[in-house]
Amino acid sequence: MVLVRLLPLFLLLGCIPKQAPVSLDTAQPISVALVYDASGTGDPAGVSDVLRDAVVAELESRNLRVNLVPAEEFGPIFARRRASGQRLGWLADEDDYALLLEAQVDYYNQINGLYRWTVSFRATMQAADGEPPVDTSFEVPVFLRFQHEKQDEAMNATKDIVRKRIGRLADTVLGGIDGSAREGPEQTDDGEADNRPGVDHLGPLYFVMVDRFRNGDPSNDGDADPRDPQGFHGGDLRGVIDKLDYLQELGVETVWLSPVFRMRTEKISEWGAYHGYWPTGEEGVEPRFGTDEDLVELSEKLHARGMKLLLDVVLNHVGYDVPLVAEKPSWFHGQGAVQRWDDPVQATTFDVHGLPDLDQSNPEVVAWIDQRVAGWIERYQPDGFRLDAVRHIDLSYWRYFNDRVRALAGEDFVLLGELFEGDPKKLAAAWREGGFTHMFDFPLYYAATDVFCDGAHPGRVASMIAQDALYEDPQKLVTFVDNHDLPRLASRCSNAAKRRQMHTLLNVVRGERAFNYGTEVGMVGAEEPLNRRSMNWGLEPVRLHELGAGPEGAREGARAPGARSVIVHLADDGLAVVVPGRHGWGFGASSGTAMRGNRTLIDGDLPAGLLRFSVAADAPLRVVGAHPALGSWDPAAAPETTAFKEAQLLELDLPGGTVLEYKLVRLDADGSAEWEPRANRYLFVDGDQSVQLTWGE
Repeated sequence: MVLVRLLPLFLLLGCIPKQAPVSLDTAQPISVALVYDASGTGDPAGVSDVLRDAVVAELESRNLRVNLVPAEEFGPIFARRRASGQRLGWLADEDDYALLLEAQVDYYNQINGLYRWTVSFRATMQAADGEPPVDTSFEVPVFLRFQHEKQDEAMNATKDIVRKRIGRLADTVLGGIDGSAREGPEQTDDGEADNRPGVDHLGPLYFVMVDRFRNGDPSNDGDADPRDPQGFHGGDLRGVIDKLDYLQELGVETVWLSPVFRMRTEKISEWGAYHGYWPTGEEGVEPRFGTDEDLVELSEKLHARGMKLLLDVVLNHVGYDVPLVAEKPSWFHGQGAVQRWDDPVQATTFDVHGLPDLDQSNPEVVAWIDQRVAGWIERYQPDGFRLDAVRHIDLSYWRYFNDRVRALAGEDFVLLGELFEGDPKKLAAAWREGGFTHMFDFPLYYAATDVFCDGAHPGRVASMIAQDALYEDPQKLVTFVDNHDLPRLASRCSNAAKRRQMHTLLNVVRGERAFNYGTEVGMVGAEEPLNRRSMNWGLEPVRLHELGAGPEGAREGARAPGARSVIVHLADDGLAVVVPGRHGWGFGASSGTAMRGNRTLIDGDLPAGLLRFSVAADAPLRVVGAHPALGSWDPAAAPETTAFKEAQLLELDLPGGTVLEYKLVRLDADGSAEWEPRANRYLFVDGDQSVQLTWGE
């Protein structure tokens, strides 16, 4: 029995495919070889019957007459011809069209009693008109329930994703041949062009809390009461659609919606449900927010403007007392509320704030989530998901989910994880293990608010960014000054000049920027629900790229004589430096400045440095800090010093421009650590340096 069985996507109720499949006017023959290459050196064999039937059906739906080459015929030939091009050349001799699908099946590991497999595919299709072949490669993760289930069952579980991928491939080839392929932007159902750019660039992102943005359809208000801070205020999808001109003029490129699917709508004690993060698990858009057709329309209109849509997805839990809990009690962990937030078992299997916690190790839950997500992708055509509560779901499941979605929606689909974590080392590890495409940059948020709002040393920001090497691609971090779970910046920072400087900083550093609705008009609010007030449409907005402009954020003339530069941005295309000046922080460069948009960059690199720390001490000490070279604040992982006369010595080779944030630590034999009683130290690497240190001074 196969664990994961997605419903066929085109049979999901209410599906509206964005583009009809290409179908030839007259039936044409196609030679097809469906090959399973066993790991090792065994002869190529055929794929499972279920997968074969799915591929054949997809091709026949396009008026292709399938001539399926049996494994007995291609096996001996393909055993000698391992390259896909050689195999396709042999296959394409017979008919006008040829399709080669090659599969490999590998056992991955065992997770919570389930067996994880990965099925890898390469599909290549060619027409006999001189055009080069078109190919696609992808992987599909599969969970199987029983140990005796092997390769065939794993292939069976991939049939819906493979069928969709083969359909896309066939449409590409057939469209280019019969002239039905669209030239230029794809057309939406209402005839508008789909101009969305690639997802390599997301920002600026703009978060819309749907209930609090704009009331575009009073007929769905129900008991909405804008005077009640914890009640519904009447905002809906129609209100977002009505304000697309406004959002585009602000400079928004991606609209991220709060959860819009059916949800618990009653309060719990004094806490309201307006935010949407208490889902019921039922299909469809929450009626207070509009209809399925409204969400489809919003998606299409965004794409016609070259903008993108992110849907907020809640997989960790459902709302309090929703019917699903009573109907499917085995779907939930049922361990009670989290008591110890630092306990990884409680954090991932107990109820967060009492919300019923879904058990993603249950095969029925996995299949249920797979089916729902497939329906959302097919019907609403989002460009990605913002994934809620990453900390509270095991990372092995996140890897499965993210791989599955990529296989279904394509490699460009955005999977943006929300992990409240201030340690870049932990954030980077979760990013890798969970397979996300983007992560929110909470480490930089905490450092920047410490500096701009609380007066911490500016090196705290610089040292945080100096750890970017921990991330596989720091450009895919999403930066922010606040969000709907945090105090608004205007309430967190009392000094308007410092707020502008923080905006300016985020205009300079790597990554994508995300804005909370109302930031452009300076909305305030320290705690829920005040930080989630309804949008104030009576104030004059500031374009997003202009936030941070002003005399205190000026990039020229801000350097004070003798001021020490603090690096905040190191990238392949240059270097940006923040300097403390007479009027606060400004942006500048020591030489070779090149203006590029709203970024100030230094061409070239600063010189690397050999650092020689000399600590006046007769007992072993360690230099422990934020950078991985200093243990990432873990004394046990920090490098040991070497005794020399009456001092302890440490030498480090570091890239130029690195900023170290560090302290001295005494590490006792039992592993206990004593930190020196003083503020953190900072050091900017700009060539060789010798640093003399004394405990506590």
